[in-house]
Amino acid sequence: MNAQTRIFASPLARRLARERGLDLASIRGSGPNGRIVKIDVDKAPATQAALA
Repeated sequence: MNAQTRIFASPLARRLARERGLDLASIRGSGPNGRIVKIDVDKAPATQAALA
């Protein structure tokens, strides 16, 4: 991930993604202004963690 690329995600979404081994850059946010929220992390394919 580029150091200048900012991922707009809630703290909860960041924590859940980290715990599940998910890449936030590949998750499309459904929250305000495209923010990644908990439901987006919950809907992320489980296979993504295996690829990481």
